[in-house]
Amino acid sequence: PPARPEPRSPGRFTWVTELIRTGFFGSAELQTRANNSTLELKLLTPIETLDFDIERNTVFSLINQAKEASAFLLDKTLRDPDIFVSACVFLLRILVEAAKASPDVFPKGPGNIRVCIAEADEGYTSSLRLRHCAGYGEDADQRILLPITRSLAGEVMRTGGFKLETQPGKYMNGPEDRIVKRLMRKDIKWIFCTPIFAPNGNFRFVACMDGNTEIEDSVRSREFFSEIDAASQKMLSNLLVADR
Repeated sequence: PPARPEPRSPGRFTWVTELIRTGFFGSAELQTRANNSTLELKLLTPIETLDFDIERNTVFSLINQAKEASAFLLDKTLRDPDIFVSACVFLLRILVEAAKASPDVFPKGPGNIRVCIAEADEGYTSSLRLRHCAGYGEDADQRILLPITRSLAGEVMRTGGFKLETQPGKYMNGPEDRIVKRLMRKDIKWIFCTPIFAPNGNFRFVACMDGNTEIEDSVRSREFFSEIDAASQKMLSNLLVADR
């Protein structure tokens, strides 16, 4: 499996990462979108209110039990697919705003940008399924299967590094791709894919973004998407609590 990439040096677009971190995790965004209310975990303990003379081992044991129970509840909550829908919607919103603020990368504006996650699907060993799509509207290519050997998402999954492609037509041109190609948008001008790793370093899925306005494959655009890669990794990997 690909190794988790090393952290990147700060650049002129570093504010994107910080905006995502503080906006998604530093506000009520995560809580209100995923849970709709504060999570409360009630634990029964043998300690009464006026029990002051308690052995240290007993206290530490109760604290560990509470920690394990809380971790279990949090893990169960963050496994909810709705949390990744919220994450993709939020990432789309930030990406659009960053594009508006970067005319040197998006000279014609952000256009229609889309964000989704490509991940393994049960029963399919050579494809990735698009899920948690944001910005797709009624587009027919939601939830399609992408071949690992002939798609950009599959390429970054195999290599372990992000990639910006400004000529997306070079992918999936085999006869076996004809049906899926008919479902895909014809006006896509760029695709950006980055592999997402869990906190323990294991590969989990690919974050995919695309848009219908032309951008140049330049130093500035690569710097921009390098920061988008770091921001996506930081936000999405923090949701993978089960793999710590």
